[in-house]
Amino acid sequence: MTATPPPSPHTPIVTATSLLALYAVSLPRISNSSSWVQDAKSTVTPTDLHRTRQTGTDVERLERAVRSANHVDERVADALLEVPRDQFVPNSMRSHACEDQALPIGSEQSISQPSLVAVMVSLLNLNPDRTDLVLDVGCGSGYTSAILSKLSVRVVAVERIDSLAAECAKRLKRLRFNNVDVVTAPRNTLGYPERAPYNAILVSAGAPDAPESLCRQLVPKGRMVLPIGDRTHQRLAVVERGEQPGDLKTSFYQSCRFVPLIGPGAWPAEGE
Repeated sequence: MTATPPPSPHTPIVTATSLLALYAVSLPRISNSSSWVQDAKSTVTPTDLHRTRQTGTDVERLERAVRSANHVDERVADALLEVPRDQFVPNSMRSHACEDQALPIGSEQSISQPSLVAVMVSLLNLNPDRTDLVLDVGCGSGYTSAILSKLSVRVVAVERIDSLAAECAKRLKRLRFNNVDVVTAPRNTLGYPERAPYNAILVSAGAPDAPESLCRQLVPKGRMVLPIGDRTHQRLAVVERGEQPGDLKTSFYQSCRFVPLIGPGAWPAEGE
């Protein structure tokens, strides 16, 4: 694998605002899982989110943060702002749904801040014709999967924590994101090889390097976006596959913080 710095047009402009907008943090666990209980017959639209959950100023502030972040594609920003984020966080966090910050979702996991999600999805460089098959590794509550579903033909969303995967599947079905398939991550496996190859892979957890097993699940010329670094601090990376599985080019972008990616080729679970 070769590592090259990003070309100069993509060099991030580092300011206090951009650093806050581009960091994802892991926050304390919410123990009250009952806060996730929803009316299975309800249907929520983005308009409902803006009307009942947040003020116009909150929504406008979030839109500015997303659209002003480095590397964000307008199509991605539009898709993200159509997804009702308050439906992907616990009830106790809903008043914060339009804030550009990470929020806890339980099981010691968090939902990344919207501006960072927009950057990561934009760096996938998805086909404007929505023909890509996308793998979303570490889907959590399903927020990123919902955004990806608006930009691709199909999303395979993988989550290793059984309870999160089950709630994610129910939530996406209720909100009618019908082109997302949620699966519990197979033990001792990263990704979901059964549906490979993928045009793009997004990983919402940090790894010490790009796992070979995930790289092999990309199509030739496919892209993977993931955080690379140690267990607590990483840099956002784009891995581009050549014609052969081992022909990889990695470009690094801004600093970020994610929970560890657990599995072969990444990090062991605590205590292992």
